[in-house]
Amino acid sequence: MDIYFSIIMCCYNSQDNIIETLNSIKSQTYKKWELIIVNDGSNDKTENIVKEYINLNKKLNISYFYQHNHGLATSRNNAINKTNFDWIAIIDHDDIWIENKLEIQAKEIKHNLDKKLFFSDFWILNNKDKVSRFDIFSKKDFFNPCNLDLHKHKAYLNLVIFGCFIASSTVIFDKNVIKKVGYFNSEYQFVTDYIFYIEVAKEYDIHCTNLILSYWRKHASQASNKMSNIYYIEMFKLFNKVIFFEKIKINIKLKVLKKYFKLIISFLYRNIN
Repeated sequence: MDIYFSIIMCCYNSQDNIIETLNSIKSQTYKKWELIIVNDGSNDKTENIVKEYINLNKKLNISYFYQHNHGLATSRNNAINKTNFDWIAIIDHDDIWIENKLEIQAKEIKHNLDKKLFFSDFWILNNKDKVSRFDIFSKKDFFNPCNLDLHKHKAYLNLVIFGCFIASSTVIFDKNVIKKVGYFNSEYQFVTDYIFYIEVAKEYDIHCTNLILSYWRKHASQASNKMSNIYYIEMFKLFNKVIFFEKIKINIKLKVLKKYFKLIISFLYRNIN
């Protein structure tokens, strides 16, 4: 069984890091892929850089599209609608893949045919330092995503309890899940990926590997630093939905309620200071 990947990259004002990201795709040992790039209305040199890169690498299967700024969810969905293969691989415009990421995950798909979403551990890059995200979870929150029950619904509950332990640039998923769970939710600007993973985990088994398959770049210009209040508002919205509308056991709702109060305290502290 041959596995073909449609890689989707959504970019916005990505001129500083996008070449390194593109080169990490180009360097993949696994060659059965296409790359769909959606530029979400960048006003820097992103478009020129990408077009020049495509011109210099004409043998690579890269398609580029520009759209007016509509946000991450719409960009992801537009990219998905332009793909030709069933397996979608996400990479963000400033992250980096190790060279055999797709090769490893293609093998995982073949050995886990019942799974519909795959993700892995990753390095967090902060200036010259790097740290494994799963190590942080283990030391700070006392869990490892690979040790959790990731069968359908159980995976959903764990995502609600522990938060989003899935990094987008490690993710591959079966495009056919969209028929049941829908696309990325454009009502959310910041946590749309998290919402999508939750919806997939309600309906399908997912798979985790402890292998570190990508690098996540941490820097001051990231959306996570610019959109903090939006993040809080969207998490309040998610918690409200889980607590009041989801059919889950009361002990789970109490755990979510505890996280809700912690989030309120964090929000107030951040905005007062």
